[in-house]
Amino acid sequence: MNTTNKVLATILIAQIVLAVVVFWPRAADYAGDILFKGAEGNDITRLEIIDADNNRVLLARSDDEWVMPEAGNFVADSDKIDPILDNIKALRTNRLVTMTSDSHASLEVAEDKFQRRLKLTWADGEQKTLYLGSSGGAGATHFRQAGKDEVFITGDITIWSAVAQASSYIDTLYFSVPRDSVTSLILENANGTFEFVKDDDTWRYLNLGESEQFKDSELTTLLTQTTSLRMAAPLGIEEKPSYGLADPQVILTLQADSDVVQHQYELRIGVGIGEHHVAISSDSSYFVSISSYTANSLINKTHRSFLDDLSEDELETSG
Repeated sequence: MNTTNKVLATILIAQIVLAVVVFWPRAADYAGDILFKGAEGNDITRLEIIDADNNRVLLARSDDEWVMPEAGNFVADSDKIDPILDNIKALRTNRLVTMTSDSHASLEVAEDKFQRRLKLTWADGEQKTLYLGSSGGAGATHFRQAGKDEVFITGDITIWSAVAQASSYIDTLYFSVPRDSVTSLILENANGTFEFVKDDDTWRYLNLGESEQFKDSELTTLLTQTTSLRMAAPLGIEEKPSYGLADPQVILTLQADSDVVQHQYELRIGVGIGEHHVAISSDSSYFVSISSYTANSLINKTHRSFLDDLSEDELETSG
């Protein structure tokens, strides 16, 4: 190798070394620091989760419990929330993916393209925003703190552990009464009023015509649906005209016997909102949304729904 080639080789090697020094991620900077360093002893007191479909849930700490402040401070389950917060506070920056913003969208941690956006408020009032993005492999998720270009990957939190649905953080059982304790049921909808009473262990349909036969399996299904009713989300304690409950689509009245005491419950169902309907039980101060599948099954009940198999002629006669 002549002198000129030796000089050129030396320059090339120097350039390679310089490039590595300049552009290689600094191991000292990303050796496993806590993402929210300095906040380890600071509690998160407010958590807002938004997903890619713009579903949203807001949770806040009130004294020693978590509540949903936009739904009349409905109590949430801290056992379902605390693990998320623990995982957020434990996030580390030891697995760097990129240091530039060019790949934020493809990793789904951009401001306008993300899987989850978590807005965090700490006890001292400080606020942070965390983006959770696409999967980086089995049980691994890309994440980025707002205002920073660096994207990291972690196995400690996934988008499925930070769901933007109220039902993931509450006890969804809204109304419950032992089915065997129910002694009468009245269902009112646009198709009429349908009344049932239980004598000993036998149910009678009071609207039954002389030549008609009662389809008791339909009532069994109705009792199963209405004596254990689950909500999708609480809406709050104030009735809004938009709920449509001043002129409800369904009024369901149940009478139940317990310890020689009779209890009467009323369930009203209002308008449909997306995949849900608004409802209120006399046993609760909270307006809630329930599955439209359940609501529509009550809205669409007719006299014929409670009749056993009939011929076409008999159906016409029964109205």
